[in-house]
Amino acid sequence: MTALLGALRRLARWMSFETPIGIVPRLTIAFAAVAILAVVANDVSEHGGTLIRTIEQGYSAMSADEGQAEADALPASLELLQRSALARAELDEPGREARYTEALAAFASARESYRAILIPTLGAAPLNEFDAASDAHAGLAADFVRAADSRRRLVREIAAELASLDARIGALLERTLRVFGQVGSREYLVEASRLLDEMERQAAGLFVPQAQRTNAARALSRNEAALAGILHDNEQSFVRLESRDWFQRMQNDLRRTVRLRELLARIDSQQVVRIDELGASFGALSAQVRRATARFETARAIASARRRSDDALSAISQEEERQRTLIAWLSGCILLLLLATSINTVVSVVRPVRRLLSATRRMAEGALDVSVPRGGIKELDQLAVSFNHMAEQLAAAHALARQYHN
Repeated sequence: MTALLGALRRLARWMSFETPIGIVPRLTIAFAAVAILAVVANDVSEHGGTLIRTIEQGYSAMSADEGQAEADALPASLELLQRSALARAELDEPGREARYTEALAAFASARESYRAILIPTLGAAPLNEFDAASDAHAGLAADFVRAADSRRRLVREIAAELASLDARIGALLERTLRVFGQVGSREYLVEASRLLDEMERQAAGLFVPQAQRTNAARALSRNEAALAGILHDNEQSFVRLESRDWFQRMQNDLRRTVRLRELLARIDSQQVVRIDELGASFGALSAQVRRATARFETARAIASARRRSDDALSAISQEEERQRTLIAWLSGCILLLLLATSINTVVSVVRPVRRLLSATRRMAEGALDVSVPRGGIKELDQLAVSFNHMAEQLAAAHALARQYHN
């Protein structure tokens, strides 16, 4: 704007009222000034539209992932906790234990981040139910893992009891064979030893995944009953070969094995319920997270749209004000230029015409020393030159005629 005003001032000094510029250049200047105003106004209008599009594109390009990574971390950590809890319950090796511990820590961290993200938008009240459900799910996972560990301890105890029974029966059978030989050996001892070998293999089968445990548990139950029958039917023989106290320990250990196996069956049935509860809790918590995230996304979209609208309106208002100011300055400058051009043109036409009329009138009255000052538009300036030349020739001719008459 400063440069434009300076150029106009220099143009005004250059275009004095007597500047010998033709009528065509003057009209060209006026037309160019109007054209410049039209071009600038159109450019300003186009720039305003470009500004609005730029604002819209800027908001569209604004990171939609702002806070989204933290919100997405919770479903991922929840699924990781579910998988690691199931894997840890199946086997208690150190690697699975470490992954389960890490999954618990990741889930707790993701919960805190998720809550911190959603509270400013949704408030604390809608998240209380989520916190309770998250605590309940983590508790179910921990109970499921603890029950699996308890089950493994029971299986080890059953295996230890069976190993103790097998060792005592094996020692008795070996001593009987050594004393009485093959012919004198007791068939019930051989059968009891065989049953205990099978029961130890079946107890080892209780460590396999849950879907494969049922047959092993049933077979173990049948062999327990068969071994109890052998002990009952051959009580006197066992007492003669060993002692009453030995026989009582055998019966007590077998009863303890049966109780442990029955307790194991109850734990297995409870684990089926727990795994169903854990799956249902996982599904419900996942759905709750999806609902909360959807509400958060909706609220954030509304807030973003409102903010985008406010910023766009503010930018439009500022741009309109700037456009009005710029167009006002340009319009004023163009009007001043047109006014200066018009006044200069009028003066440059009227004044030389008046001088020519005055000179013509004086010449008609007989004045011979008539001279018209130069100036005005280019055409009238050239006309003044021609008039002065004609006046000089007339004066010269008049002087020559006087000399001739004299």
